[in-house]
Amino acid sequence: MRIRFFLSMLQLGVLGILFSLAMLVGWHFWADTPAPPLAPEARTVATVMPPSPEILAGKSLWRENGCGACHDQGMRDRAIGPALGGVGVRWERFPREDLYRWVRNSGALIAEEHPRAVAVWQEYKSTMPNYLHLSDQDVAAILAYVEYTADRP
Repeated sequence: MRIRFFLSMLQLGVLGILFSLAMLVGWHFWADTPAPPLAPEARTVATVMPPSPEILAGKSLWRENGCGACHDQGMRDRAIGPALGGVGVRWERFPREDLYRWVRNSGALIAEEHPRAVAVWQEYKSTMPNYLHLSDQDVAAILAYVEYTADRP
């Protein structure tokens, strides 16, 4: 009886050792296998192309005007203000100038009962500070920087 018990325990021990060895060998081969490179079509434009002068100007304006105090730096998450990635798409039903006016003086656009401005106001219950000193070119540069940053992996 004791011999039978001893043999069954020995058999379990050997099986345990063999299982452990198989796991170690499998892990060794798995860990040494490099990840396959991304196919060219899987890379985004932002990972391939360096930022344009307009995007670099937008980054500088973003910092100078303190946009990151209210908006997420990665442009993907809500902060005090909305996530800015895709802002152009959210405003595409309206003339581009409306988005520029929103950036410069959101309160005025809300007072005019602009549909998109009112929708943003109802969701966030706050307006942007006035940036009346920004030109159309400045706002376009900031928006180019926003989209470039939001598209990065």
